[in-house]
Amino acid sequence: MAADLALARLQMGSPEAASDVLHQCIDVAGATRARVPTARIAEVRRRLQPWRSEGFVGDIDDHLREAMLAL
Repeated sequence: MAADLALARLQMGSPEAASDVLHQCIDVAGATRARVPTARIAEVRRRLQPWRSEGFVGDIDDHLREAMLAL
């Protein structure tokens, strides 16, 4: 799953690359309404917490809110 790729990118020290992949995950999870990808997205988002003041994390949060409203 792409969320695993996002987590791997984060563990490799690339939080921005992780957030790029996470955007794709959010789109897929929103379209399929799948629970497992949603849980994995939440896990990666929690691990992005140290970068919470960065714009790319804010973009993830905005995207998550938009996806939740679409459900």
